[in-house]
Amino acid sequence: MPDGVPVPDAITRIHESSDWREYYSAYADAYRSLFEDRLALGRVDLVGQLHHTAIPDASGTMCGIVNWAAYSQPSPPTLSAFLELFGELVKMQPQRIRSSRYIFLTPDGEPLAYGEAGRRIGGEADKIDYCCDSFSMALAVATEYGPIDSLNVLAAAAHPLVRREEMKDTDGQAGDKGRLQAVRNRLLGVPLTGRSVIPPMLVQPFIDSCFVLTAYRLGLPLEDTAAFCEGRGGIGAHLALERARESRWNDECIIYCTRLLDQCPARAIDYVVKPGDMLSRIVRREYGMSFDRLWPVIHGLNPEIRDPNLIRAGQVIRLPHLG
Repeated sequence: MPDGVPVPDAITRIHESSDWREYYSAYADAYRSLFEDRLALGRVDLVGQLHHTAIPDASGTMCGIVNWAAYSQPSPPTLSAFLELFGELVKMQPQRIRSSRYIFLTPDGEPLAYGEAGRRIGGEADKIDYCCDSFSMALAVATEYGPIDSLNVLAAAAHPLVRREEMKDTDGQAGDKGRLQAVRNRLLGVPLTGRSVIPPMLVQPFIDSCFVLTAYRLGLPLEDTAAFCEGRGGIGAHLALERARESRWNDECIIYCTRLLDQCPARAIDYVVKPGDMLSRIVRREYGMSFDRLWPVIHGLNPEIRDPNLIRAGQVIRLPHLG
């Protein structure tokens, strides 16, 4: 690791584990600390080991919109070797293509180079959405700025969207607000990779949700946080609320996001259901994305709809305005 960067306790536990049970447990806690507590990417599910008996794989979903899967190896050389296996799996299981964001992790030090990972995966690399990282570098980012770092984990390709040196220790509300605004302004013009699993129309609301959660962690007043949703309504505030709930953040955060949503209600369009309409067809026609990616937002706007398959002609449905 770079000089002066502290090694998080989770990484120390990985290195000091005396048997495979401790090793597995240390990795599991590192996953939860990173993906739930810091990045707010939903609840971590530990899944069957694909490649190493003592290291769990992990997966999750962010608001039902972005699926992600994380694979770890003890070192860059072993991760590099694993990626050849992963490339073969993608060939045999084409459903993996553009279905999830894949995160390839090592415990500490510099991540495996993006280009090296692509070479190891082989011809399937340009068909999937992936990034390389290390627990130690991700966990070294100040906890408050973890949600913004999630932009790197879920959206960056060869180069990070947000430079981690921009997310140093906090220096008080006024300085934090200015720092967040500067980072956000720079992000507004940065395009995502064409194979990103984030639906294009939800990119900006997703970015907004990152800043909302960071503002909460920094203790910014609601009126300051509301500025991050200005001009687009509260879809970002809604996503922030759902991310906090799914990631099991505390009740204080849930209340903060709920109050923000009251101030920045999600902009919506009234749609009158026509005979023969189905929500899945409406979403595909109006937004050009699969229904499951947008259902969490639609349900938030229409909590009375319990079953998306049961809508009737003449019913008025509020659809999110994503323009």
